[in-house]
Amino acid sequence: MAKNDINIEEDEEENQQRPRKKSKKEIKEEERKEYWQNKRKNQREKKKEMSRKKREEREKNEKPEEKKEKDKEEKEKLSDLRKQKRDAWMSKPPSGNFVMDLSFDDLMEPKEIRSLSVQLTYCYGTNKKMEKPVNLILTSFGGKLETALRSNDGFPQWKLPYHSQHFSEVFPKDKLVYLTSDSDNVLKEIELDKYYVIGGIVDKNRHKGITLKKAQELGIATAQLPIGEHIKLDSRKVLTVNQVMEMILHYIQTENWGEAVEKSLPQRKIPVGKKKKKKKKKS
Repeated sequence: MAKNDINIEEDEEENQQRPRKKSKKEIKEEERKEYWQNKRKNQREKKKEMSRKKREEREKNEKPEEKKEKDKEEKEKLSDLRKQKRDAWMSKPPSGNFVMDLSFDDLMEPKEIRSLSVQLTYCYGTNKKMEKPVNLILTSFGGKLETALRSNDGFPQWKLPYHSQHFSEVFPKDKLVYLTSDSDNVLKEIELDKYYVIGGIVDKNRHKGITLKKAQELGIATAQLPIGEHIKLDSRKVLTVNQVMEMILHYIQTENWGEAVEKSLPQRKIPVGKKKKKKKKKS
């Protein structure tokens, strides 16, 4: 290759690497955009500053008695709004009866009791958000779990029945169904005249089969949620109390167990092939 040819190629490469010089029109356009961006930013800041000054001036001129009265009115309005929402929720007819069996206090460590109290709080909160809520009932309510729940600031406002007695002493046995993953029966639908019992225990599988054994000793019916009919799990079908409640609530809203199972199961329990793949955004 001739020397002149090499120089020409080098010049071409140099020209390609060198940034293109902006035209006067492009420079003016950029300057115009920058000017308006800065102007809008300054206007927003001025507006915020004016609002702040007005608020401070208003608060300064306001008499302490007036301010106190105003704060009281706002609190009353907020309280009335909350009461209206609570009354509207409580006026909805329950779409099922679910009993929390809290008779496992002595089998749990202090941190497990705290964990259960958090799970029950989730259950109550999730139920409140539903268009079709259920009747949530606490039984064997007392001991360390009661102490843990009452330490929650919102617990005094909970609107749900609770009993110190065991559930078998509160409800007729022929109307009880204990929900346990060890049962041979699969739950197909929620019957409004039944009371479905959920074992309130966090034990890291130390007491396997305890809820089934308890139900058999009491001579009451048992059933497991139809998880296996929709997803084949890699591990045992043991869920937390709030996951069980969430699955049931989703089924009641949709009347579709497959959808309820998919929505409620934690991702770590779903086999890799069954997990939904996130769609990649087109660049």
